[in-house]
Amino acid sequence: MAAKTDFILRKRAKVMVALLCAGLAVVNIYSLPKIVFAKGEEYREAARMIQLGTTTLPALRGTIYDANMTVLASSSYAWNLCISPNVIKTDETREDIVNTLSGMLSIDKDKLHDIVYDKDDAYEVIKRKMTAEEKNEVADYIAAKGEQYKHGDYTGILYFETSSNRYYPGGSLASCVLGYIDSDGIGRSGLEASYEEELSGTDGRIISAKNGVQGNVESDYESIIKAEDGVGVVSTIHSSIQYYLEKAMEQGTADAKAAGVYGIVQDVNTGAILAMASMPDFDPNNAYTVADAKTQKSLKKIKDNDKYNNARLDALYTQWRNDAVSYCYEPGSVFKSCTLATGLDVDAFDESESYCCVGFYNIAGNRIGCVNTYGHGTQSLEQGLMNSCNPFFIHLGQKIGREDYYKYFKAFGFTEKTGIDLPAEYVPAAGINYHTEDDFSVANLASYSFGQTFKVSPIQMITGISAIANGGHLMKPYVVSATVDSEGNILSATEPVEKRQVISESTSRRVRKMMEQVVENGTGKNAYIAGYHVAGKTATSQKLDAKQDNLYLASFACYAPADDPKVAVLVVVDEPKGEYHGGSMVAAPIAREVMEQTLAYLNVEPDYSDEELAGLSSTAPDLTGRTVSNAKQMAANQGFVVRVVGDGDKVISQMPSALTSIPVNGVIVIYTEETTDKETVEVPDFRGKTVSEVNNVGVNAGLNIEFSGPSLLEGGTVAYKQSISSGTKVEAGSTVTVYFHSTSDTED
Repeated sequence: MAAKTDFILRKRAKVMVALLCAGLAVVNIYSLPKIVFAKGEEYREAARMIQLGTTTLPALRGTIYDANMTVLASSSYAWNLCISPNVIKTDETREDIVNTLSGMLSIDKDKLHDIVYDKDDAYEVIKRKMTAEEKNEVADYIAAKGEQYKHGDYTGILYFETSSNRYYPGGSLASCVLGYIDSDGIGRSGLEASYEEELSGTDGRIISAKNGVQGNVESDYESIIKAEDGVGVVSTIHSSIQYYLEKAMEQGTADAKAAGVYGIVQDVNTGAILAMASMPDFDPNNAYTVADAKTQKSLKKIKDNDKYNNARLDALYTQWRNDAVSYCYEPGSVFKSCTLATGLDVDAFDESESYCCVGFYNIAGNRIGCVNTYGHGTQSLEQGLMNSCNPFFIHLGQKIGREDYYKYFKAFGFTEKTGIDLPAEYVPAAGINYHTEDDFSVANLASYSFGQTFKVSPIQMITGISAIANGGHLMKPYVVSATVDSEGNILSATEPVEKRQVISESTSRRVRKMMEQVVENGTGKNAYIAGYHVAGKTATSQKLDAKQDNLYLASFACYAPADDPKVAVLVVVDEPKGEYHGGSMVAAPIAREVMEQTLAYLNVEPDYSDEELAGLSSTAPDLTGRTVSNAKQMAANQGFVVRVVGDGDKVISQMPSALTSIPVNGVIVIYTEETTDKETVEVPDFRGKTVSEVNNVGVNAGLNIEFSGPSLLEGGTVAYKQSISSGTKVEAGSTVTVYFHSTSDTED
């Protein structure tokens, strides 16, 4: 019975196998043509993708240069360390990789453990952007372990892929202009974003055969497509001028306790941007690190994770934003320069115009006050500008009329983007940031005439000021002068673009003359620079849409030399909360410092008046080798004070050295013995002192004082800053620059 049962089961099994084979045959008969003909190419392509691997050869991002071909941003090759966890055969190998690499490369041990033990794929990145030194150290480790373990071929487990690093040698210098790149190497702000296509280049590829676990195998099938590196971008930025601007703005931000400061230096004749900054700034080498110390403290106080992450993201977006281009503000009295230019150009008035200010102006049912509540009395046109008298300029605006005023408002470019080659430029919005032509009322005309109830961007404002300075030509601002290949050959060049003629050459000359008087004798005297004729205008505007009252914007715009303008500077101080908040005290000193250094850098020759020449520095005589008595007599004859160190009879050395420029009546320290230690003195605190007080304290301390600021011959001028901090030990005879300003904080 059992034998019969076995026979039946075997027979059934054979039948089942036969039926299965027949079924498979039928399926193959009908499916094979479909696979070969209908889906053949699709399956062949899938097979090729499995059998072939592609390795990216990254293109190096193009270099960004300053105007003198100094590197501002560059790229170099780096390496990512990758691992294939699916081919690791022993726990011994896993443990060794985790322990060794976590220490060697400062990698989080727990995270590396998770990758090595728990992942089962062919590609994981352990560390990105390794240096050549790190790569070589890991390569030595791979080679050693590959020979040591028969069942743990480290060469197949660990491998490198080529990447690149972006480096900004100046750190935060010009960060708002340069921008930054994200983790994928894509430009996200500044020139990195606006010139992404030119800078990025085209990645190359290596196509090679792969085995079942995606490892390379020996094969004749390998194709290499070379990478094409990005082109270089030459900016109009001068690193030296950028440094002057940022240092002055940094100090100004601290002094004014301001929320922000925005500054631009522009070539008035071409529109080229020589420097641009927005404070607080950031370091593009660490773009995702919140740089501002105050913001960092605020973030640390947030305990809720979601709130912290949102606040941190907001802080990053804020530091990346270039407010010199993206911010809009009430320009205030700086805009009176445009009102003046408009009126002169349409012959609504001339230089003989006068007006009696009684401290206010009534118009359209509104009483608009003057900063001088008692009134300025009768003023000439030039005096009205010098005093920044609001009622006078309302009077001028009414004489111009709505139609002409609005026509010139548009002609100066305040209803359109400037077209600067930087991303996220502020877009003027009709009805939001300025009134439409149909809605431009008599009341609007009154407030516009002194720079309120509308907004502009800093780049719009300085472009308009430059048009006043350069003969009336509204130039398109730009930041890139050329693109170049790796050899420095020019691929493309930027030509200056004149958008239109806004005012006549004659009007330009007339306005320049009056704006020069603002600095010589008016509200802008804190921008006075000996030897240079500076034309400018101060402003103190109220933030009308601020969440709290009594928030201001202090600004100052200027250009020089007034008779042949070359450079314009605009500084906007946002929400100053220090002792002063007026443009004359807060913004003008910053602009003056930048302008003085910039003109010297550009080799613009000073033109001193007789009065200025009398207070200039002189050249230290060569006293070495002379007897002490002879040296004293020689120095005294030239107006210098001598301090003797040592008991010798002859001068061995001196400080300052011969032919050094030092102030008239300065100090020369002479040493009479070789072994004598250099005499050191402590720098006093000069701040708050008058010119004569600073001079006396400096000479008594054995220091030379270089004066900088408004006319030193008039009263009401005190020191507010010094080049060497008080308490610092310096060699006797050293020169300290002391900066002065007028103590009149005019709100205009």
